[in-house]
Amino acid sequence: LAMPISGLIGTIPSCIGQLDQLIFLGLYSNALFGTLPATFIGLSNIQYLDLGGNKLEGELPVAIRTLTTLLDLSISGNRFNGSLPPEYSELQRLERLLISSNEISGSLPWEWSRLSRLQELALTGNSLRGTLPDAWCNITTINRIFLYDNQLTGSIPSCIGR
Repeated sequence: LAMPISGLIGTIPSCIGQLDQLIFLGLYSNALFGTLPATFIGLSNIQYLDLGGNKLEGELPVAIRTLTTLLDLSISGNRFNGSLPPEYSELQRLERLLISSNEISGSLPWEWSRLSRLQELALTGNSLRGTLPDAWCNITTINRIFLYDNQLTGSIPSCIGR
């Protein structure tokens, strides 16, 4: 289901979770607001989820960890807050994770070092603090990391970028 830049206004309906055979959901660049409905976890076959460029808010739902078929998760350009859920490390098939330009704070979870297929990670434009975890050296598939416009400190582990 692709409806990008379609002028959609409103909340994501709770019945979205009934689309359990859906593989692709692209609702980016609309005017969707509110929180993700709890029924979202019903998207049990979803592989590509792009909700970027809306006005979604609230904490990043930990329940996304149950969407284990996800390959690509893009929720950049919203108003999500809170911290990065360590539980997203359970998304073992994830190749691309984009959470830039939100209101995320806290540190980078070392648990994400378990994302063994991750190729691209974008967390720019948030309020993240701390250092890049040494454990992230275990993500050998990563070839693009975007972390600028945060309050991160320290040096980049030498293993990153090899």
